[in-house]
Amino acid sequence: MEEKSIQAHFTYNLANATVRNWPFPHLYYENVFPDEFYTNLIKFMPKFLDYSQVSKVRGVTSDSGSPAYPDRFVIALDDKMEDFGSYWNIAKNVIRSESTSFTLLEKFRETINTRLGNDFTVEPDALLIRDRTNYEIGPHSDHPRRVVILIIYLPETSTKQHLGTSLYIPNIEGMICPGGPHYNRNKFTRVYTAPYKPNSALAFVKTDNSFHGVEPVAEGEERNIIHYFAKNING
Repeated sequence: MEEKSIQAHFTYNLANATVRNWPFPHLYYENVFPDEFYTNLIKFMPKFLDYSQVSKVRGVTSDSGSPAYPDRFVIALDDKMEDFGSYWNIAKNVIRSESTSFTLLEKFRETINTRLGNDFTVEPDALLIRDRTNYEIGPHSDHPRRVVILIIYLPETSTKQHLGTSLYIPNIEGMICPGGPHYNRNKFTRVYTAPYKPNSALAFVKTDNSFHGVEPVAEGEERNIIHYFAKNING
């Protein structure tokens, strides 16, 4: 398939996905890529040795100053994706395209403009991620510079649906967070977990109550995703 038709398929299904507004605006949809294209993405998935710990790629550290998330491994979706073949290079181009950015921003335009106004510029950032045994991340509302987030799930089967991203509400009514801290789960109630199904995706807008996270990945389990966000370069 040509990149143009893959982009059209990607944009059509994202643009027509239904937004749910509680507890914060988000959407979940399937058939992200054409079926044949998705099958080939999985077939030519990079080998584990091609990944690096996220702390080495993005320099993230824990509160103690040690490398954070030792069980999260990543590959930046950049021009080096050509090394992994044409399917992954096309996927990189589609995900980082202006069409994808514009479509995501339009899905959540009202909420975004309320937070940022009309005078802002975004740039794309995307990672191919592999989470392994022991990976987890507590409820958090994301960094203030993030505007909208898209998480594409890449399993081979639908047997591990619990590995999707979870949404939470705080147990203290009205609690908000501008972004940064990751909280203990006992301070929140999980209200939804996006099914970790082949060729599906969760998208949401950054707000002061966009609390989301990942429940602990059990021993022997693995979670493959593409994580995209539009970053405000003015903020």
